[in-house]
Amino acid sequence: MNNSSFDEGVEVGEARGVEKGRKQGLKEGFHLTVPIVKEILKGELYHEEIAERFYVSVQLVTKLSEELN
Repeated sequence: MNNSSFDEGVEVGEARGVEKGRKQGLKEGFHLTVPIVKEILKGELYHEEIAERFYVSVQLVTKLSEELN
């Protein structure tokens, strides 16, 4: 095996790993976003409380809230 074949194999493997990671991240993000949006819509908690409950940043909760308005 020459170095270029090895390098090409590494690049292909990395690309597949990145794509798989993106898909998993999107899936997890969606599953997390729905309950956060439900909490925002209830209007019973401050953004800081929602962020703490779901282990996300206040900025994320605020951004989701702004997108709903």
